[in-house]
Amino acid sequence: MNRRNFGRNRIVPLAAALAAALLVGMQGRPPAISPASGASGTSEAPSDASPRKIWVYFTDHGESSARDLQRVVETAPLSERSLSRRQVRGTALYDIHDVPVNSGYLARIRDTGCTLKRTSKYLNAVSVVATASEIAAIRRLPFVAKIEPVRSYRRENSVRFEEDLAPDQSSEGKEPTRPSGVDYGGSYAQLDQINVIPLHENNKHGEGVMVGIFDTGFNRGHESLIHLDVEAEWDFVYDDSVTRNQPGQDVYNQHNHGTYCLSALAGYAPGHLIGPAWAATFVLAKTERQFEEVQGEEDDYVRALEWADSIGVDVVSTSLGYFNWYVWSDMDGNTAVTTKACDIAASKGITIVTAAGNERTTSWKHIIAPSDGDSVIAVGAVDLNGTIASFSSPGPTYDGRIKPDVVARGVSTWCASPYDSLTYNGISGTSLSTPLVGGACALLLQMHPSWGPMDVLTALRDNASKWDNPDTLYGWGIIDAYQSGLGGATAVSESVALALSREGDTVRGTIQNNSALSLVVDVARHGSLPTGGGWDAHVTVARDIVVPGLSSSTFSDRIDDLSVYEYRAQLSDDASHFSAWFTVPVGLALGQNAPNPFYLGGASETSIPYSIAGMPSGPGGQASLSSYTDVKLEVFDVRGARVRTLIDTILPPGAYRAPWDATDDRSTPVASGVYFYRLTAGGQQATRKMVLIRR
Repeated sequence: MNRRNFGRNRIVPLAAALAAALLVGMQGRPPAISPASGASGTSEAPSDASPRKIWVYFTDHGESSARDLQRVVETAPLSERSLSRRQVRGTALYDIHDVPVNSGYLARIRDTGCTLKRTSKYLNAVSVVATASEIAAIRRLPFVAKIEPVRSYRRENSVRFEEDLAPDQSSEGKEPTRPSGVDYGGSYAQLDQINVIPLHENNKHGEGVMVGIFDTGFNRGHESLIHLDVEAEWDFVYDDSVTRNQPGQDVYNQHNHGTYCLSALAGYAPGHLIGPAWAATFVLAKTERQFEEVQGEEDDYVRALEWADSIGVDVVSTSLGYFNWYVWSDMDGNTAVTTKACDIAASKGITIVTAAGNERTTSWKHIIAPSDGDSVIAVGAVDLNGTIASFSSPGPTYDGRIKPDVVARGVSTWCASPYDSLTYNGISGTSLSTPLVGGACALLLQMHPSWGPMDVLTALRDNASKWDNPDTLYGWGIIDAYQSGLGGATAVSESVALALSREGDTVRGTIQNNSALSLVVDVARHGSLPTGGGWDAHVTVARDIVVPGLSSSTFSDRIDDLSVYEYRAQLSDDASHFSAWFTVPVGLALGQNAPNPFYLGGASETSIPYSIAGMPSGPGGQASLSSYTDVKLEVFDVRGARVRTLIDTILPPGAYRAPWDATDDRSTPVASGVYFYRLTAGGQQATRKMVLIRR
């Protein structure tokens, strides 16, 4: 399948990152103070006797932005691992989101009489508890951009508990022992379904990858969790380093949910339970108040995310979700605080995996935040047979994007019991499918350390069970971890080539097999890349072409228009049960920019992928090179006025990326808003939309 590379190995010099961040940090904006609102969006004016918790957002970082950022660099508050992750994945080493909130602004807020709670450098905001008169005073401060209520989240609740199951007696039975001698116990079926086990057999267990998990707490005394390599843990509820239940402080079931999720991802007890990434290093955050009806607050989640970033996590897996006090129109990828924070974290090279929610049959009926983010991997749930779970929240997002992204086992998922050290249970919910996908992501990053979040997301989508026909229940389908990472098939894929040439309405293809294997090939054509991503239709071109070792075979296909096409050849070797996808676009293809929305300051630039006829975007392919083509890539505002010409040159067939730093042709920063970018090449055009948000 198509495995695209997004911004790999692009090292951003520190000076350039600094300059970009300073430019953004000094760009102020007038306060656009929004009223604090509830789910209805109507203004709520609390009495002074009823203080409330609010977010206060600032217009900028103040006159000390340059000094603050320099201090950040000089004192190096980020770990070596965090800086290494950013460098390897091609993001800015430091940007405006690493600058602390202005201390002078905080002092002025405190002077109103309110109580300061949490500051967020990601959001350039502070949460406070304030009365109505104090809120009114805060509104009048000239550096306050807006005020919003702090929302409450709730755990992505498990909907079916099967805790009466004894160890190793899961309802679906098991096939525990592999040729390698590993006994997976009751966890075999859930790992086999997402094809993780071949990666384990190739010695991929998450070594060297750091995974962050945010939840209710964790019972690490269970036999399947005592092996864990924990880099750091923190209780954001009580501000201490203990994330297990503490007598006299936590309710009896406080750490249950977190224990289920952690063990599904990281458990290791052969014969009982093995998680996909049991050998990774872990950062554990307790962020939810199990004992309260209001089960937690956004500021703890955001604080945990910033903390995990500073330590150097590669993957964050969370089964926490927000929708109380939000409305459906807020699920647009731009509104919820956690969604915005996750997008910022993704811009720093962190892969975010989150639960789509269990709300399909509730009055809400939709996905939950932050799964609406375009830079996060939203996970739905299926059962043993691959059928969507009745509770799994459907998409799309409010703005029409397909969600969830992928699915995994979330019905009777085998995991550790939090009540003792030896028992295992089957638990249901997208809470449990999420850590399975999170663990698979850790394995992909172990194999491909330079992959950013969009690389991981694309690899999972392109190799999932519904890759050619995604929908709003399954997304792109059940993941295939082995194929997403190419598993042990690299040697074969590198020795097989797919080449295309086009004359008028006829496309001719040649499959060159330079390996010793005899391969069977199926070829399909995919057309009309839609705005939402993916390919909306496919046509079988040739089936069961046999290509002996060191030989080639050809096929031809007639097409009836000038749309963008992508040819995919599936090569299989029955002896080793190997398959790989090779993709060649015909015409031109314009991909979605990333990150999008583009939070200027969160990333120093956004990147636009595009390709021109004849260049394979999968590994090992070889295209027939034709003449060079005139290529132009331009950015327009909503009125249709050209803002910036990014590319205007002659290029050979190939796959490319073009950065945009949110400036016009005169290098003047442009305003926040919706923009369109248009690719013109070889007499064809393609256009997409992107969103710029300045902070």
